[in-house]
This record gives sequence, structure tokens and C-alpha cells, in this order.
Amino acid sequence: MDNGREIHSMKISDCYRLPWTELDNPNGWIEPTTLCNIACPGCYRGIDRPEHRPKHLGLAELKSQIDWFKTKRNVHTISIAGGEPLMYPQIIELIEYAVGKNLRTMLYTNGVLLDAEMAEKLAAAGLTQVVVHTDRFQSRPDLKRDESHIKLREKYVEIVRNFPTLRLGFIQPISADCNGELFTVMEFLEKNIDVVNLMVFTLYRNICWTESCSKELNTDITVQNLIDNIRKGYEYVPAAYLPATGNSNEFAWLFAQRVGLPGKIFGYFSPSFYAFAHKRYRRKSGRHLFISRINSIQVSSLAQFVLRKSVRKIVFNYLKYRKTNKEIEKNKLFFQTLLIIRGPEKRSGKWDLCNGCPDRMIYNGKLVPSCILEDLRGKDLADYNNL
Repeated sequence: MDNGREIHSMKISDCYRLPWTELDNPNGWIEPTTLCNIACPGCYRGIDRPEHRPKHLGLAELKSQIDWFKTKRNVHTISIAGGEPLMYPQIIELIEYAVGKNLRTMLYTNGVLLDAEMAEKLAAAGLTQVVVHTDRFQSRPDLKRDESHIKLREKYVEIVRNFPTLRLGFIQPISADCNGELFTVMEFLEKNIDVVNLMVFTLYRNICWTESCSKELNTDITVQNLIDNIRKGYEYVPAAYLPATGNSNEFAWLFAQRVGLPGKIFGYFSPSFYAFAHKRYRRKSGRHLFISRINSIQVSSLAQFVLRKSVRKIVFNYLKYRKTNKEIEKNKLFFQTLLIIRGPEKRSGKWDLCNGCPDRMIYNGKLVPSCILEDLRGKDLADYNNL
């Protein structure tokens, strides 16, 4: 098995290896609550298991975690997850606190409580991005099992469209039999690039599954399989990655960033340009970039980098398209990130994770991977650094 060593003649070394470390990392992960209003199969927090006992964390403790991430991990963004964070009574105050620390904020939600009124509150609090998890295996009160999740996602697009400072992303868990829905999702993303600036494809992995979950979900899929499936119908050009801890030649996180207009993609940023942009941000801010407050760029701003091949292709394709589409808004393009996350894998009794993991959280005075927290509970954490 190749495990992503090459992608259409591109070696892993040709992609930009993000230089994130445990204590110099763009992201900090907090979970204000483990309460949730649905039970997703394969939930990393074990919410679908009968022994799950939900609880809220105190606001003071969460603020202390944010302070630690800012001063000790040099984070750029605080990711707020759970559980369902919109069920946390002080969620707006929590967002405001992080924003007041000059941090960007990303909130992961199943979207059941995300209506126009809630979106207005989140935008007013300064939330940078809301990321909605919907997939066909969820039992949702707002969607029947056989109904299209595209319709549900379109509802969130129209809600967030009314709040121009709020970015929107989606999480799409992927099983081995995902081909039927993959092209529909890609079409939706292209159509709504002006609102949706992030799509996270995360491969299903067995972390703390129930017996029924193990029977229902096929995890026999790799990052390379997903790339090959996408490329059966769409261009996909990766730019940056985090390797797996167990194999430096295996992708654990894989980023691609493309540019276009609704219904039309003009090209992808190359690994060299992606690296240039991120290194430039690092020099200016002293932190690594994680999420952007904007989802568009002026063509005139992009044109200053036209000597770079991938940028030149994007600008050329845009100008060519504009000749036959006079009605489009001039001098404005949108960008969209496609992120593939392999997920944790247990091999010979040891977890193979992502090297430079952004989603580490504070647990019992240690910084641990949020994705395997349930497996770590009650175990010796000597392998993890003290805060």
C-alpha cells in the first residue's frame, strides 16, 4: 500500500511539511461540555455509548485553558468543540473571552441549534468560523435518515450568508463506501465557494465504537483512496501536510486550497506558494496561521504574485472565464480549503497519530490528543508532557 507516498507523480517531500510542534502550534482545543443533542456513531467522545455521563466545565477553568494555550503553545486559534458547544450556557461569553485575547475562534457543532438568531449572536461575539458536522449516519431531529444532507447544508449556507464576518465550514466523515455521495459534496462545495471556505473530510476510524457501529461502518479506506476517488471527477492538488507519527511518509493531515467563483474553480495554490504565504504570516505575526478571517481576495492583490505558476494559472483562467461571463463581479475571487484527516490508528497496541497535532487538549494537567481521550482515561499519562 502506498499510503500517500506519491500523488500523481508528486512525492510527499514535494508538499510543504507544516512546521507545527507541541508548544509552537496554531491551534488549541477546548471542550466546554460533553452534553450533546444527538448521538453520532463513532463519536470520539463516546456520546453514543450507554455509559456516557455528560457534564459542563466551569467557565473559569476554560478561560484558564485559553490563557495557557496562548502563552505556552503560541496558538493562533481556539477550537471549541464537545459535545455540542451550543448547549453550553456561557458559550457566548467563552467566545468573547478568546476573542478578547486576540485569538481567532472556531466552533464545531452538529448545527441542530444553529439558526439565524444563534448565528447573529455568534457573529456579534466575534466568532471567526463555525464548522458544521453532518453525515448520513447521524440520527438527527432535523433530517430523516434517507434525506439528502446537501439540503441541510444549503440551509446553513443561507443562514451564514447573512453574516459576512462569519466563515462557514463542514465536516464530512468518510467511510469506504462513500463514492455515491462524494461527487455530490464536491459539486455543492464548488457551487457555494463564496460562503463555504472549509471542508474537512475525516476518515472513519474505530476509536471507542459500539458493536453496532463497528458492523455499520467500513473503515477500509486510506487518504490515497480518497484522493483517487475525488480525482475521478474533480481536480485535487495538495499543498501542505502533517505526517503520521508512525510513518513520516504517510499523510495524517493533508491541505489543499483552491480559488474560484460559485460554480467555477480556476485552480489550486501550489505547495511552494502555500509555504510562502504561511512563512510570510509567521514572520509578521510570530504565530502560525490556522484559519482566515476572510474568504475572498482581490484579483489585483493576487496578480502581484503572478510570477508563481499556480497563481498565474488562476489569474489566467479567471480572465478567460470573465470574457464570456460579463455579469460576474469583477476583481474578486474566493478561496476554499479542502482538508483530509486520516484519523488515529492503533497499530501493535500503540496509537499512530499526527505529528504536530493541532487538536490537543488539556486533561489532568497533560496535553493530550483530543481524538483518543476516551482511550486515555484512567491510564498512565507518563508519555505526555506536563503543562
